[in-house]
Amino acid sequence: MPITVTGHQLGLFGNRRLVHQAESIARQAERIITAHVGPLPAVALTLTNERAMAQLATAADIAFAPGASRLTRAVKGHQARRTARGAYGVTVLNPAGGIAVFVSATTATTGRDLADTILHELVHAVQLGTPDARELHIRHLRHCYRTEPWSRRESADYDRLVDQREDQAHALEPLAAQITV
Repeated sequence: MPITVTGHQLGLFGNRRLVHQAESIARQAERIITAHVGPLPAVALTLTNERAMAQLATAADIAFAPGASRLTRAVKGHQARRTARGAYGVTVLNPAGGIAVFVSATTATTGRDLADTILHELVHAVQLGTPDARELHIRHLRHCYRTEPWSRRESADYDRLVDQREDQAHALEPLAAQITV
């Protein structure tokens, strides 16, 4: 199975139970995603809280934008923390290779929320998992961190692509009903 599940800053109680539940959900979601979207790349799924989710995702993104100013990194970190409030999950490129998925166990509190979120984020993992998509996303990160600016047209085109990917992930969320929690 190309998905590894871990917990990060979940507290003393429930860590093991949540990780086991997420592993079971991820195995089931992998079969569904593979049948409907395509094969998954290597995925590191981490259950955590909102604040840590933002910190981990920002750290992964910064790894692809060497040379970003301290001010830009601080602003992006603040934006990520603000965006993470109430967010269920986020999918980013893993600097070590593959995809990193972070799920907020403080937001996705029920088994059904967890199943919906994991399935949704694994759709994004497939979308970002191809070499072309990965390279384009790295270029986008460098644009966001102001190390390699894009034209307005390139930026608008990528924003449209992100919207299309989000629509596809939302359209597949009803398949999470097939997952037993």
